[in-house]
Amino acid sequence: MQNHRAFEYPRGTVKMDKARIGKLLANQARLDFDKTSKTWTIVTLPANIILDMVVVKNCEAFDSTVKLGNADDDDLYITSGDFPVGAGLHDPMVLGIALSSKTTIKLVTSGNTTGSGTIWITWRPLL
Repeated sequence: MQNHRAFEYPRGTVKMDKARIGKLLANQARLDFDKTSKTWTIVTLPANIILDMVVVKNCEAFDSTVKLGNADDDDLYITSGDFPVGAGLHDPMVLGIALSSKTTIKLVTSGNTTGSGTIWITWRPLL
């Protein structure tokens, strides 16, 4: 039985264990969300972190408000007008926001009658 998938690259074959497919690294968070009007908590980050990048994949397009922020400001990081709401995998959005204190990252959806998707967030230490 084969327990890996081989990928062909110009410099040779690379194997990826099935055990690693779908796993997140220590500096990543993932949230599956839908059209439900609510505040979704993605992750709580410690102090001295840089909120690095956001990737959004929408299975179904949203027709109203989706925004990314923290507990104090719903659209601090990505406002509703800038959040990708169309269906499909969207280009990564590089944020590069330094967080000097413990911060909870939240996604807010409201007023949608359609929509579902996944958001990935990465961060790194502030050196």
